[in-house]
Amino acid sequence: MIMTRFWILRRKNKGMGLDLQSLAVLRILTAMKWCILAIPVWWYTAPAIIKTFLGAYDFSEKIIVPFATSGGSGLGKTAETLREIVPMAIVMEGKLLNGKQKAEELKKWADSFEK
Repeated sequence: MIMTRFWILRRKNKGMGLDLQSLAVLRILTAMKWCILAIPVWWYTAPAIIKTFLGAYDFSEKIIVPFATSGGSGLGKTAETLREIVPMAIVMEGKLLNGKQKAEELKKWADSFEK
C-alpha cells in the first residue's frame, strides 16, 4: 500500500518513477510501528526495488512483516535478506499467501501482530 501511494505521488507530481523522499511517505513511515510489506519474490528473495525502498528510510525499531503471493516458489531467504538491509528493524518471518490458506488461518496470522 505504501509503495502504491508514493508511486502515485511521483507520477502525479514529477512523472514516472519512485519518489523516495516524498514527505507523505516520510510521514507515514515515521508514524507507524508495524510495516506489513507486500513483496514479490524473485529467485527466492526480495527484488531490487524492495531493497531500494527499505534502504531509503530509517526503519529502526520498526517491525516488518513481509508477505508474498506466489504460485510456485516460497519466500526462500527473503527475511534474511531484509534483515541485512535494515539491521535496526525487527524483521519477522514472512508468509506466503498463495490462495491455499483458509480464512481462519489468515485471521490467526493477522491477529498475531497485536502480541
